[in-house]
Amino acid sequence: MGRNISKTIIIELNGCCGCGKSTLAAVLGNMFKDKKIRYITLNNLLDRNRTKWYHNLPGKNRELGYKLFRYSCSILPVRFDRMKYFKHVLNIYNAIEQVTEEHEYDIILLDEGILQGLSSIAYQDIICKREVTKQIINLLYKDKEYYVVNCNLDYEELLFRINKRKRNAGRIDQYKEAGELESILKSQYKNLSRLRSLLPKEIEIINLDMKKESMECAKDIYMKMQKAGFDNGRKE
Repeated sequence: MGRNISKTIIIELNGCCGCGKSTLAAVLGNMFKDKKIRYITLNNLLDRNRTKWYHNLPGKNRELGYKLFRYSCSILPVRFDRMKYFKHVLNIYNAIEQVTEEHEYDIILLDEGILQGLSSIAYQDIICKREVTKQIINLLYKDKEYYVVNCNLDYEELLFRINKRKRNAGRIDQYKEAGELESILKSQYKNLSRLRSLLPKEIEIINLDMKKESMECAKDIYMKMQKAGFDNGRKE
């Protein structure tokens, strides 16, 4: 597939809670640093974007705000707490817009990107309205150079990893003692599968087996980028 590597490339990881996205992102970041590749992470990306999500809704983002609201309301039951994750997706999108326009970085590295954000809005409920979901995905991924990395880990291994960790690393940890963990992970599996199936055809998809070492996974991603001509296209 031909790639316009003069643009900033966005690498976003998605996967169920506990699959190792943050660890993989840290390894990738160190690899890019060693290779003197200019990159920015999610936290730094959001820190740079000081504009509040609702300030950017007029104009080109008005349609985005409306469709994202429709998507959020299409997931039943309607929950007020979805607004927090609705805003987070808008913040990520607006920050990406700002950074890609400036062309300051070769890569935007997201351990939690657009797809993960859409999954987080639903969380334990099932995404069902395909057309509404497809519309918002097409709008969010429009005119950008994306590598969407599907971080895959089998269900039993996910359960083992989450139950094993002792710290509260995310909102899923509160469900370990309540016996709801299995149900939520099953919902996340279904939602991510549906979201992945609706990605535009021009998006580069990388499927990873997260049972492999993080360094091996990072090398797989970088090799895919090299095959697309990344090293030839970036500025030194």
